[in-house]
Amino acid sequence: MLAVGIDDRKTNTLRKDALICVLSAETGSKAVKYLRQWKIDSLVSGWDLPDMADGQLLEKVRSAKPSVPTIAIIRAGDRSQEIAARGLGVSAVLSEDMDDSHFCETVRQLLRLESNEYIRDVHICKKFETIGSDP
Repeated sequence: MLAVGIDDRKTNTLRKDALICVLSAETGSKAVKYLRQWKIDSLVSGWDLPDMADGQLLEKVRSAKPSVPTIAIIRAGDRSQEIAARGLGVSAVLSEDMDDSHFCETVRQLLRLESNEYIRDVHICKKFETIGSDP
């Protein structure tokens, strides 16, 4: 899973024995690099990135790799972002103020996990932290 530009979510959500690796990128250009270098099977991205505003990264991924499940994280209460994200055909749209259980359940469904056993301790924080090491 590739998580991009999500400054307010800490994702120490995966057990060490999980079959999921979470990569983190702060910018769309770094995310594109990861998408070229690694087999990415899902994407969670903020709507506005420092170098790609208005869902540009999500649009690029949906065009190039339509089978990759995507979650758009939009500004709380921003109906225009929600409509635009749904128009791109992303797999899920979540508000940046979502609660932890809703985020966990969405990831579980997106990755088709039978339970939340591999997802734990998700909570909102000020700095996004990467699980694992930078490739």
